[in-house]
Amino acid sequence: MSNSRSLSSGGSSARGRMVRRIMEIGLEEWKREVDYGKRWRVEIFFSALKRTVGEVITANKLLYQIQEAIMKIYAYFLMRKNTVVNLMVVVHICSSSYC
Repeated sequence: MSNSRSLSSGGSSARGRMVRRIMEIGLEEWKREVDYGKRWRVEIFFSALKRTVGEVITANKLLYQIQEAIMKIYAYFLMRKNTVVNLMVVVHICSSSYC
């Protein structure tokens, strides 16, 4: 990658390693190796969740904060009518020691 900077010119050593790895195995293989491109799915989920049920947790105690977050996720799935599998994840979390 001709536009990447070396560490000596102020670049990141992690970026340098990544660029060298891409040069070794090619961009497409590197994308498969590091699961590149999956983060956007998570970002979209959390963006939609916060738009739908709000992003503020009002509880003061950690246990109640966790419960409130779980209930917001549960409400989101009910409003979106997502699959039973997704809803079962929330139910599983709710059955843990946090609820």
